Amino acid sequence: MSKPSQSLDIQQFALTHRFKLTDLRQAVLTILLESPQPLGAYEILHILRKTRPSAEPPTVYRVLDFLEKQQVVHHLSHNNTFMLCHIAQRHQDVSVVFTCSQCQQAQEFSDPNLVAYLAVLAQAQHIVISNPILQISGQCKDCLARK
Repeated sequence: MSKPSQSLDIQQFALTHRFKLTDLRQAVLTILLESPQPLGAYEILHILRKTRPSAEPPTVYRVLDFLEKQQVVHHLSHNNTFMLCHIAQRHQDVSVVFTCSQCQQAQEFSDPNLVAYLAVLAQAQHIVISNPILQISGQCKDCLARK
C-alpha cells in the first residue's frame, strides 16, 4: 500500500486498519505521512508543537506506542525513528525496511519468499517472531550517484 496522500485518506487508512482516529493520532500520522524519511519522537514533537504548543513528549510516545501496536507505524530501532507502515494488511508477515544511511530515506517491502524462508528459520529455532521488521541499512541509488 502506498502512503495515504490526503488527510481524508488518513481517515480511510484508520478505517482500513480498524482503529479510532483521534485528532492527535491524525496529527502524528499526518506528520509521518508528510515526512520524506522516518522521524524521531522529538522531531515529531517539534512539528506537532507548531499546531499544538502544549504537546509534551509523553503524549507523542503514547500515540506512537498505540500506532505501533496497531501495526500502522514501525519503530526502527537502529536509529530510534518511526515511519508509517506502507503495507495494507496487518503484519503476520515480515516487513523489510531499507534505510539509506546517508539521506535517511526508508522504503518498506514484503516478499512472500523471504517471509516463508524466515518463518522456516524461526520455526527451526523454536522462535515466535514478535517484531516482524527486518531493518537493512545501505545507500540509495540517488546518494550513490552523488559520489
